[in-house]
Amino acid sequence: MLIAVMFADVVGSTALYEELGDAAARRRISACLKRMTGIAEEYGGVLVKTIGDEILCRFPLADAAVSAACKIQRNRTEGDLAVRIGLHFGPVIFEHNEVYGDTVNVAARMAGIAKAGKIITTATTVENLSPPLARVTRCFDLASVKGKQADIEIHEVLWGEQDITELSSPSITTMQVVTQLQLAYRDQTLRMELGSDTLCLGRQDQCDIVVQRELVSRRHAKIVTRRGKFVLTDESTNGTFLVTETGTETYLRREEIYLYGHGTISLGNKTRNNPDYLIRYELH
Repeated sequence: MLIAVMFADVVGSTALYEELGDAAARRRISACLKRMTGIAEEYGGVLVKTIGDEILCRFPLADAAVSAACKIQRNRTEGDLAVRIGLHFGPVIFEHNEVYGDTVNVAARMAGIAKAGKIITTATTVENLSPPLARVTRCFDLASVKGKQADIEIHEVLWGEQDITELSSPSITTMQVVTQLQLAYRDQTLRMELGSDTLCLGRQDQCDIVVQRELVSRRHAKIVTRRGKFVLTDESTNGTFLVTETGTETYLRREEIYLYGHGTISLGNKTRNNPDYLIRYELH
């Protein structure tokens, strides 16, 4: 059975509970979940379940899921809670209104990648969209998904007028062949060629780039080359934060991701909390 699976997650709920208290925060979150469920139902979506501050919905078509996701983001008014959405279209096992399988796992991974106000999906979903909706998406990265051997292509749905206008500007949708990765950390610059040995990042003196910072593991992350690409792999306790040239921040914990274009790598700490310890990368 082929369906679209959508996760829509309220952002910042933990801080909201601390700010307003349990009862008031729960009321606001419940109102947001109810609004999103109502919009999903307008497009033929069915609420599978609510998981804390997140809803899981299923749709018969990719178009319906993307249209609902766009309306959820567009219809936010001042004071509404921010939402991040991830979705994927594919086969599922369907039992008693529950959905299981790889499609659900991929949709959850897309929601995990999404930032507040964003809709993230996959190339497979885009391939199943009608041309008008497919045209307002853009590819911006590759990501690994647990249980999958190959990385999957990630797309953002550009639901806002400003986002759609930006489609006319250059982006990394056109991926060029690269042969060298350049890393810069403080006064140190390293260059890594395709086919090179592993490059190590961490607190240990034997690492190629040594970052003496709390929350950084002794051997925190590594970069290897694979199939003509550079791959960043987290091996740490606290995870690695990657910001690409699109401004999207991805959190990796015992996961890997292909590097494209340019951006920053932050070990153990979110990028915004780590300005003096960022590793900048650029592919040539």
